[in-house]
Amino acid sequence: HKNIVHMFEAEIVQGKLHPEAYVVLELCTNGTLADAINARVPERLPGLPERKIWEIFYQICDAVAFLHQQRPPIIHRDLKAENVLVRFCNPQHHRIRWNYQT
Repeated sequence: HKNIVHMFEAEIVQGKLHPEAYVVLELCTNGTLADAINARVPERLPGLPERKIWEIFYQICDAVAFLHQQRPPIIHRDLKAENVLVRFCNPQHHRIRWNYQT
């Protein structure tokens, strides 16, 4: 799905005390949605336009619906702005990728 971070590889290995999971994910270097929102405050930039907020909300809902349609369904237990990764960000366009491994 275009709004979900791609997972390339996963492995569980026995650590010294307990099993440890290693996950290789797509690199998203633009930070989180929370970072993007908070970066506007010190710069005294206006908040995101309502239309942009709805676009981001739609992309998140689309990703969640995709996950819920899987068999078995995949459920995110900690969906918040800090767990939504921004794939591309400029003043005209925000495209998000949802980090569902968090």
